[in-house]
Amino acid sequence: MRVDVYFDGASNNHLFSEAVMGVGMVLFLDGEVMIEKAIEAGKGSSNEAEWYGCCLALKAACRFIEWAKTENMDITEVNVYSDSQLIVNQFYGHYAIK
Repeated sequence: MRVDVYFDGASNNHLFSEAVMGVGMVLFLDGEVMIEKAIEAGKGSSNEAEWYGCCLALKAACRFIEWAKTENMDITEVNVYSDSQLIVNQFYGHYAIK
């Protein structure tokens, strides 16, 4: 069985207001939606929002996999997807993280 997790994050970086972050994730098991989550995540930059979304997705995947073990499901593959060039390049060490 394969788990695919997609995540995203955004922030309204307006010059004269505090930036509010929103994050979301969707977890699929063999193409079927199992978990959907979207939340307001406090204040922060777009980069922080993307990383928060990544953490949300990875935690949900870990919890789902632990649950799947109790149901005798054989998870053999986990894929994580992002549309954020910034996050992917930071993850692989191509961009510096401050």
